[in-house]
Amino acid sequence: MSIVVENEHLYAEFDGRTGAMTRLTGKDTGWDIQRRPELGLSFSMLLPLPDRRNNQINGNDQDAPQIERPDESSVVLTWRLLKDEHGGEHDITFKGRVELSDGQLAFTAELDNRSDYTIETVSWPCIGDFSRPAGTKKLESIWLYYNLMLRGEMFPNFLCQVGYWGVDYPTQISPSSSCGTPFYLVENGSEGLYMGYHDQPVSRMLLFTFQLKPGWEFTDTNRCGTVPTGDELYGEPVRIEFQAVHFPYCNAGEEQSLSPVVLAPYTGTWHKGVDHYKAWRQTWFRRPPMPEWVRQPHAWHQIHINSPEDELRCRYTDLVRYAEAARRHGVTAIQLVGWTTGGQDRGNPSHDIDPRLGTREELAAAIAKCQELGVRIVLFSKFTWADQSQPWYREEGGRHVARDCYGNPYPASGYQYQTWPQLAQINTRPLVPLCHASPALRELMVEEFKKMIDLRPDGTLCDESQHHYLANYCFDPDHGHRQPAYNHLGDRLLVDAFKEVSESVDPDFLYAGEGIYDQQFLAYHLSYFRSDGLDSNVLARYIDPQAGLMMAVCGYRDRNNINFALMYRMIVSHEPRLYKGELDEYPETVAYGGLMEALRRRYQDRLWDAEYRDVLGASVAVDGQPHKHYSVFVTPEGKRAVVVCNFDLENARHFRIDLTPGPSGDLVIVSPESPEPRACPGGEVELPARSVIVLIEG
Repeated sequence: MSIVVENEHLYAEFDGRTGAMTRLTGKDTGWDIQRRPELGLSFSMLLPLPDRRNNQINGNDQDAPQIERPDESSVVLTWRLLKDEHGGEHDITFKGRVELSDGQLAFTAELDNRSDYTIETVSWPCIGDFSRPAGTKKLESIWLYYNLMLRGEMFPNFLCQVGYWGVDYPTQISPSSSCGTPFYLVENGSEGLYMGYHDQPVSRMLLFTFQLKPGWEFTDTNRCGTVPTGDELYGEPVRIEFQAVHFPYCNAGEEQSLSPVVLAPYTGTWHKGVDHYKAWRQTWFRRPPMPEWVRQPHAWHQIHINSPEDELRCRYTDLVRYAEAARRHGVTAIQLVGWTTGGQDRGNPSHDIDPRLGTREELAAAIAKCQELGVRIVLFSKFTWADQSQPWYREEGGRHVARDCYGNPYPASGYQYQTWPQLAQINTRPLVPLCHASPALRELMVEEFKKMIDLRPDGTLCDESQHHYLANYCFDPDHGHRQPAYNHLGDRLLVDAFKEVSESVDPDFLYAGEGIYDQQFLAYHLSYFRSDGLDSNVLARYIDPQAGLMMAVCGYRDRNNINFALMYRMIVSHEPRLYKGELDEYPETVAYGGLMEALRRRYQDRLWDAEYRDVLGASVAVDGQPHKHYSVFVTPEGKRAVVVCNFDLENARHFRIDLTPGPSGDLVIVSPESPEPRACPGGEVELPARSVIVLIEG
């Protein structure tokens, strides 16, 4: 017996005996995503036993599920008394629900664990034969991480993203070190499949996983090889298996619900896939009130004044000199790094001042003087780690670190600074992840936060706020949280506790974070990160055209990165000498940055307040060939501005810009050096090396 749910966009079929999804077809193009019924999968679980960690429960091997049809667009499949792969029977009920709405197929589930063991993972949904669209020459995965778009190849080459020694088959998984992957796309440039984890607030880790079976046909390295092109290889079916792997850690006697995983085929470019996520995001996202100065175009200077190796670059009183330089160069804010005891990445999570740099009174007075000059001061902070080299760790901090299932702290990391022994990783100060799910730890962090806000800065930038290193779960039984606790659950609780303090001190206090994951924008005003180069795609900008995003600019003649910031509507953080230098050290970059900011302020309605649309609405050719370094902004009235960059270091190029559909008025161009509008008949322009122009639709 087959069970079918379908509408005009999607067809899904399930086997009545196993519950496996045997067909999944995008009807708009006829793409058979699950092509061969005999390879269909239902669910799987990891249920470790005392003498066998890898003990799997495979849904296809269970007795036939109970089937309910609440309506034609949904089906509920219930399995009871589950059997593991070695014949053991367990009092576990798994109820999986599949619901079709518009072009989306949503998978949810309920767990009732009456067994003696913990259900660590549940894979639901699963696609046993993830097929590519007919005629596909290249299949790629796309995901969001650190505000950027990352890509991975799945055909014709399949990259193994984990250690070859730990798997039987080449395996790809979404990043597990943060909450930064709320969706995955698999696409060929003209159509694809959206896979979204619609969990808000995020409650547990989920991985999107793919395995190539039986393996590569030809290998290039130990991590990459080709996908066999036939349906069989030596009698084994060739396929890619997809699993959405939840990590519920459902303990004996517990009941849990699994948040939705949504599958949705789409036609067109990756934008259509991301639009599924944007539509869901709009159902829950509410931007926190943002300080007015952050909402306007402006620039920062990040300056580092001390490291674990004791540079002691300047005293607190010298901060005024940096502010005077910022004022001269039109820079609005300074991020002060290394102001705490021991310098950056030493003494964490302490936010005491370093007496070698001055007194608290001197630092507070310097901050006030900078503010009088019109320069905002944002203090660097870090609450992710405990410095294992410090007495505090041995006396108290060790009780607050996240612990793994064996009772040990997660392996320590650390960062190397300045001296050759540190750079050779001989005397690195090890940093151990703290448990943010612990109420006691959060109370301690609030006390550290008070030390900072009592200095009356304009805000803080929380470094590494987007991850917990390897400590995604904490198993410490003495922390006052469930066993185990998802560490990211404490992220929002911690910032909310900070805001209870800052609201009475400064309602406009700025909360910035490093490369924050998307749900953190509910609490943070701004995300700071470093791009992966001029070919990077800042995917977070397409997801949220008005999100506060800031990027580092470090080069002494870094016009291209200034232009990149204009293209993606990002604030510039000036960081000469890798954020150890002063603004006067790189006059060309800071001056050009000022011209760019003046242009952005003059045309703020077109380049800042308008909606960023990536490349949608225009096409650009350079010397007759397609060009990719451009972006389109659209006003509420539908008027477009196209930012076109020539990143070539030496050569001028001839560009042709076409609006699609065509323009509704005259076309003019402006640039940082030439802000007065000039006619641009036909949308053609010669652009010098390392330059940018903006085509504006009248």
